[in-house]
Amino acid sequence: MPIRYEFMGRAKLIKGYSYPVKRSELDAALEQAGIHEPGRIFYSSRYDDSDMKVLSVFLMGESQQGYRIRNTPVISAYSVPANQRPEIRRLLERQDILPRIAAWLKRLEDATNVIRGVNQEIIVFFTDAALSFKDRHNKTVELP
Repeated sequence: MPIRYEFMGRAKLIKGYSYPVKRSELDAALEQAGIHEPGRIFYSSRYDDSDMKVLSVFLMGESQQGYRIRNTPVISAYSVPANQRPEIRRLLERQDILPRIAAWLKRLEDATNVIRGVNQEIIVFFTDAALSFKDRHNKTVELP
């Protein structure tokens, strides 16, 4: 089954920035995890973050009445300084970030209503020459 989602586009980047996450690699990780309708995916420019976001996945909880995107994942890939892109790509691959993010999303998809009822978010940051995960409360967390 081919993967289906709403692609929200790619922000045009200023010189010196690029995207470290390729759409084809993200698609492959999602498909391998068994996620065929991940919702929305977009590529965004983020020039002013103190922590350098690389990727985020947000799932609005089922208890959020009246919201159109409720229980629909939104995956955001962010631009990074072009001179740091090779290191970030190397870390993405070495740490299996995309498969781990896809597996996290699949666990949410299969979770009970108690877990899916509240907003869930995981963010991948690049700091101190390493990639790390933070949750929606900005706390550093581990992903299996």
